Amino acid sequence: MALSLDQRLPSNGDLYHISELYEELYSAKQCDFSITSYFTKMQGIWEEIDNFSPIPMCITCTSKCICGLEEMRWYRNEDYIARFLRGLNDQFAIAKTQIMLLKSLPDMDTVFAMLTQ
Repeated sequence: MALSLDQRLPSNGDLYHISELYEELYSAKQCDFSITSYFTKMQGIWEEIDNFSPIPMCITCTSKCICGLEEMRWYRNEDYIARFLRGLNDQFAIAKTQIMLLKSLPDMDTVFAMLTQ
């Protein structure tokens, strides 16, 4: 049974909360946090965004995504990585530049591991 458009859209209260989450995401800085604490804080924001504004799972694509939802997930993950790196303190400037210059960004766990080595 397909959901109507009204059933798929978040409520106005949720939209306000989602906009707050994105504002928090885009303004987050490491500051006095350890890199682990900053990463944990960011994970909390990402999880809330994903809970309140999920990218739906495709039910029509089989082995290869043709609907674009997988690409949307990839772009969201790339945005999360960029936001995380931009908020890091200057001591990580060289490492974050090297990561951002990679031809293909690794997943978030790999990025975090690269920074904590």
